[in-house]
Amino acid sequence: MLFRYLEEFQQLNTNRIKGVSKLYKPALLLAVIEGIELGTILNRRIYITPELITSFQRQLIALSATKSYQARNFAYPFYHLSNESFWQLKEKPDKKIILTASNSISGLRQLSEAVDYAQLDINLWEVLVNSSNRSSLRSGLLDKYGMDRESDKGTE
Repeated sequence: MLFRYLEEFQQLNTNRIKGVSKLYKPALLLAVIEGIELGTILNRRIYITPELITSFQRQLIALSATKSYQARNFAYPFYHLSNESFWQLKEKPDKKIILTASNSISGLRQLSEAVDYAQLDINLWEVLVNSSNRSSLRSGLLDKYGMDRESDKGTE
C-alpha cells in the first residue's frame, strides 16, 4: 500500500499556473504527517485545529522559495483534497458546503461551519501509523514538491 500512496502523493491534482504545481495540498499533507508524529492527530479523522493550520502555514513557507505562499488560506487545500481518493470530507449534521462560482469554498469560516472533519481512507491511515512509512511519504512529497524552486520565482 505504501507505494500506492507514494504514487498518489506525487500525482496530486494541484492547481497549476504557467505549468508550475502549487504547493498547498503537499503542505497540508506534510502538516498531517507532522500532526501524527506529534500526537495531535490520533486517528484518521483530520479536524481543523489551530495546530494543523499553523503546521500547514509553516510547511507551505518551507516548501516555497518565495514568501508569496504565507498568506494563503488553509481552507482551500483542506476542501480540494477531497478530489483525491484518500481524503473525504464529513459535513456537520444539517450543514452543506456552499461553493463559490469558481467551484471552491469561500474561506475558513465557511469550511469550519460546514465541515466536521476530513477522513483519510483506512488504508492510508494504516500506512501512516508506521514511522518508516511516514518518512517515505514525506520524502516522496519533498522530492516532488520541495525541490529548489528558484525557477518558480515570479510565477505566483
